[in-house]
Amino acid sequence: MKKIRVFLILFCGMGLSGSPLTAQERVKMLDRIIAVVENDLITANELRAQTENAASALRQQNERNINERELAAQVLQQMIMKKLQLQEAERLGIRADEETLDKTLENIANRNRLSLSDLKEKVEAEGGNYNKFRRNVQEEIILMRLVQQEVINKIEVSEQEIESYLQAQGHHKNRRWRLAYLRVSPDGDAEKMKERMLAVYQLMRKQTVASPRRLETLFQEKWRELFGEEQALPDYRLQTLHWRKEQLPKSQQARGKSLQDEKSGWLVSNSRGISIFRLLATERDGDQIMQTQYLSQHILITPTPLDSDEQLRKRLLLIKKKIEKGGDFSEYARRYSADPGSASKGGQLDWLSANQVVEGFAQALETGRKRGGIVGPFKTQYGWHILEVLDAREKNVTELVLRDQAAAEIRQSKTDKQKREWLLELRETRKIEIRL
Repeated sequence: MKKIRVFLILFCGMGLSGSPLTAQERVKMLDRIIAVVENDLITANELRAQTENAASALRQQNERNINERELAAQVLQQMIMKKLQLQEAERLGIRADEETLDKTLENIANRNRLSLSDLKEKVEAEGGNYNKFRRNVQEEIILMRLVQQEVINKIEVSEQEIESYLQAQGHHKNRRWRLAYLRVSPDGDAEKMKERMLAVYQLMRKQTVASPRRLETLFQEKWRELFGEEQALPDYRLQTLHWRKEQLPKSQQARGKSLQDEKSGWLVSNSRGISIFRLLATERDGDQIMQTQYLSQHILITPTPLDSDEQLRKRLLLIKKKIEKGGDFSEYARRYSADPGSASKGGQLDWLSANQVVEGFAQALETGRKRGGIVGPFKTQYGWHILEVLDAREKNVTELVLRDQAAAEIRQSKTDKQKREWLLELRETRKIEIRL
C-alpha cells in the first residue's frame, strides 16, 4: 500500500513546496493537464484511472511487485501513442461509421447470446459506462484499420524470402511438433476475458488432449463448469500448427527442449487474442501432412435488395430439380452463376481443401463427398449455392503447409518491425509535451 500512496501523493497529496494541499487544490490537481499531444490533452484524472485499471489487471495475473510510478509512466506512453494514432487516422480520413460500429457491437452481443439492449444493461451492471464502451470499440476499429492501411497492406513476402527462411530453419532435417491451439478474439472487455481464459486454462492443465476436437470439447466443458450455461462461450478459432523449435514464438522458445514431455500446454495473451496451446504429437522427418481435397462445381446466386432469402432458395431449388432430371450442370452454371471465377468454366472449381473455403461451403463439400448428388441450396456469406462434388483425394500438403507457415512467420516479423518503426516516426514528427 505504501507504493500506491506515494503514487497518489504525486498527483493529489502535496504541493510543489511540499505542504499539504487543501481539498479544493486537490480537486484542481486531479484535473490538471499531464500531457499535450498535438492539440489533444491527457489529464491527471485520466492517467490515474488508466493506471488503476492496469494495476488491477496485473494483480489478477498474480503480479505482486507493482511499481506504481513505473506503471504510470508506461500507461502514459501508451495513452500518448493511442492519441497519436487516432489523430493520424483522422488526418487520413479513416473512420468507423455508425453502421460498422453497430454491426461490431451486434457481433459482440451475439457471441454472448445477448441483444444490444441486453449488452448495454450488462456493461452498466458491471459498473461500466456504455457510451464509453461503445466509444472504445469504435476507437479499436479505427486503430485496426489504420495499422492495416499504413503497415500490414504494405508488407510483401517474396518466394525467395520463403526459400531462404526454410533453408535457414533446416526444415527437412529438424523434428517438428504438432500442436493444437484455441484462440479467443480480444473483442469487448479484453481484461475480463483474460481472467476467464486463465481460470479455464487452470482447470484444463492436467487433462489429456490427443486431438484438436478434444481441446475444443475440454474448453467447452471447463468453461461451462466455471460459468454455467448462462455465460455464452466466447467466439474462438481452433487450429493445428506444425512448429519446429525455432518457429515457436520467442516467448515460448525455452520450451523447445522439454516440449516433448509437455502435458499442460500454455496460455498466451497478445494483441491478436488469447490462445491456449496443447502438444498433440512429435513428428520426425518423413512425416507427411495429408489433407482431403475436393474437385467440385457450383452455382452461386447473390442477393439483391429486391430478393428475399426464400426467393433465392426457391430459384436454386428449381435449377437443382432441372439438373437432377437430366439438365447440364455446366450450362446452368454459365447461365445463372454469379461467381466470376467459375461461371465461365461451367461452375467447376479447382481442387480445394475445407480450410480454403468458408464454413458452410466446407460442410457442403463433405456432405457431397459422403452422400453424392447435388447438395443444397445452402447459404454462405457470398449468397446461395448448390454444388456437386466430382472427386476427392488425399493430398500430401506438407511442403505447402511449411511454406505457408514460413510466409506467415516472415510477414509477422516484418509487421512487428515496420509497426515499431512507423510508431517511432509518428512520435518523432508530432508535438508532444509532458508536464509531470
